Amino acid sequence: SHLKGVVLALPKPWNKKAEEEKPFKIEMILHENGLMNMEVFYQQKEWKLDYEKQVWHLKIAEPEGLGDIFYHTAQKKIEAKFSHLYLDDTLFQNTDTKHSPDWSINDMPSVNIQVEDFHLNDLNLGSLLLNAQTKDKKFMIEELKISSPYYTLLMHGDWSMSQMKHHIQFVGQM
Repeated sequence: SHLKGVVLALPKPWNKKAEEEKPFKIEMILHENGLMNMEVFYQQKEWKLDYEKQVWHLKIAEPEGLGDIFYHTAQKKIEAKFSHLYLDDTLFQNTDTKHSPDWSINDMPSVNIQVEDFHLNDLNLGSLLLNAQTKDKKFMIEELKISSPYYTLLMHGDWSMSQMKHHIQFVGQM
């Protein structure tokens, strides 16, 4: 960034090594009525981000994912709907806690995520539905449903933290 005091720490993987430099461009338009449009360009990838009426909207059209993510700031709620989402486990291997912000479970937004075609690595998991919210210092997973022609996995549970220890409890059926 050419802006003083602005740092952009990107999570792994961004298809590059830490010492490599690759072009990254952000275009932002701030309108008088409070509407904001932003486009991010990186390695032939493009994401569109809009802000209107206290709702952020991120539109993703990539080989790895096609869908929309909405963040409702007033309700602290994320809604996402994807026709497909293909993830690999390298997204979950970031062990760099040096740049991790302090947060608590109460900072977690409520989520409603729907994916019609969900893959993790080379595994086709089928469709995914996740509904969760923060309540009483717990992240309550009200419904986690993964469905394919061969099985349906239904789960619910919670995630809490006390004295810097995580406690995760799930129950379900397949």
